[in-house]
Amino acid sequence: MKKKIIFIFLLMNFLSCYLVADSGGLYLDPMRLGIGARTVGLGRTFTGLADDVNSLFYNPAGLTQFYGPQIMSMSTKILDEVNYLVYGGVIDTEYGIFGISYIEKAIQGIDVQSYQERANFNSNSSGSWKDSVIGISHARKFVNVPFFRKLSIGGTLKIFQAMLSGVDDDNLGEAVGSGYDMDIGLLVEPTRRWSIGLQFRDVLPKIMGGHMRFGETNDSIPCFIILGTAYRWDKDLLLGLDLEYSHHDIRPLLYRLGLEYQMMPYLQLRAGYDQIAKSSSNDELESSLTLGLGLSFFRIAFDYAYHPYTDLAENASHFFSLSWRDFREVEIELDIATKNIIVDTETITVKGRMKYAKESFVNLQWFDVDEQGYFSQEIPLSLGKNTLLFTAFGADKTRKEKIVNVLRLASFKDVTENTYAAKEIKYLGSLGIIEGEHGNLFKPNNYISRGEMTAIIYRLDDIEEEKRIVTCSTFCDVSTNYWAVPYIYYSCKSGYVNGFPDGSFRAREKLTNMQAVVVLSRIDNLIATKELDQRPFIDVPLGHWGVSSLGAAMAANRVDLSKKKRFRPKGGISRAELIWYLAGTNRGQKLIADLLDFSKGYQVSKRPDMY
Repeated sequence: MKKKIIFIFLLMNFLSCYLVADSGGLYLDPMRLGIGARTVGLGRTFTGLADDVNSLFYNPAGLTQFYGPQIMSMSTKILDEVNYLVYGGVIDTEYGIFGISYIEKAIQGIDVQSYQERANFNSNSSGSWKDSVIGISHARKFVNVPFFRKLSIGGTLKIFQAMLSGVDDDNLGEAVGSGYDMDIGLLVEPTRRWSIGLQFRDVLPKIMGGHMRFGETNDSIPCFIILGTAYRWDKDLLLGLDLEYSHHDIRPLLYRLGLEYQMMPYLQLRAGYDQIAKSSSNDELESSLTLGLGLSFFRIAFDYAYHPYTDLAENASHFFSLSWRDFREVEIELDIATKNIIVDTETITVKGRMKYAKESFVNLQWFDVDEQGYFSQEIPLSLGKNTLLFTAFGADKTRKEKIVNVLRLASFKDVTENTYAAKEIKYLGSLGIIEGEHGNLFKPNNYISRGEMTAIIYRLDDIEEEKRIVTCSTFCDVSTNYWAVPYIYYSCKSGYVNGFPDGSFRAREKLTNMQAVVVLSRIDNLIATKELDQRPFIDVPLGHWGVSSLGAAMAANRVDLSKKKRFRPKGGISRAELIWYLAGTNRGQKLIADLLDFSKGYQVSKRPDMY
């Protein structure tokens, strides 16, 4: 639907430039000679850039690129005859960006006869001619537009006034003309560094009121279509290109080039190539190289431009602009109550507001916000500790950051909050000590084998060296190519496990409750301080081979006494029960404590750049 609306919008504006009636003369917009010293220094290349208050004149869609009020003024004298005066101001509101502008062009001591076709006069008198235009602008930004990061649309309603005065001929007196027209602009950003602008200048056809009226004569205001693009080579270098076209015969296709280099934080150097159609011919061009510089201090910016409109040095013009910019301070608001969060999902959805932000990032990933700065982002998480760095850049390139630490715990489809040792399973799963099976199942009630236990012990000890490859088996029933050989070797070497008297390990057999307690007692080096004087469980006699380790584990509160009265020493231990034991070991407790410690392990690896 959005694509259809945009297509219809472009088609209507394009066709409107061809609906101008042929009767009457032509009235040229006073802004055609260039507005703003910065833009003139860029060879009047600004349609695709449009990033400051000069957007009022070159592409009103660009008003959405900055927040905060801005005002500007410019004065110059072109060709030593035309006095040029420009004012502009912009303010942002919750209803979009609004701007107002004023352009005045005045010529003294002109030959009135040169204007007789326009004003329908016949006199050899001299006087003064003044054009002025008042513009009222508005722009809005749209997000989630197909193919583009951002799409901005803006328009300017222009009210023209023209006056011929100071004439001695009594038959002539004063001549006044008035009219109105409209500019329409679009600005899109395919990437952060690349922007494309399109301006339909004086787009209203004559039949819809887009003309100047001098008495009984209606002069058409020709429509121009300007396509521009700008590319930031890096944060300091900007390149621009504009193409200007009109179907009227008054000028051919023109192109302009511009370059801006940020030499210092407060100093910008500019150069441009400008083309202008000669007023005396419809198909001849004048090409000029332009130069400019800008100085910025606090909120004040001074810009200067040099533009030689002809080959004669005395006709060179100097442009001076002064602007004041009050950039809004960027604010980051998140709907997260705390900066430390624990989840067990693969993603987290964060909502909030990047107020007055020109560019927004989470870590190094750019994302867009709506016109008011609101956003909703689904962010993928890695298992374990994640640092989410929210960064907002203002129009003045200032940076604001907010950090959220997210601990993503492991989750399994068959582990719920009611599952035995559910928290411990999530903790050790997050640490990579235990793994699920096919289909993300943990199967907590299944028995665990002796070989699987050694692999878990290996991971619990966090061995950094590569798995040791053995060339021969320590046990008669474990082949050298068995998957658990390095883990069995490590566990035996560390004294955690032993084989059976017949030289076997029986890696595929289920691990029994007593075997598990003995192994975990060895891991923590638990030693009974005194001999038991009665059975610890009714099914464990005092003479049992593992009773000493069981007593030591019970004394250290490492045995869950709440689940059963019988220990079942020969019974198989479930995967969940083993995890509970492991989480209670000294090593397990330390690893879990470090996992839950938000003061460790969270860091920003790299910060984004605005461009």
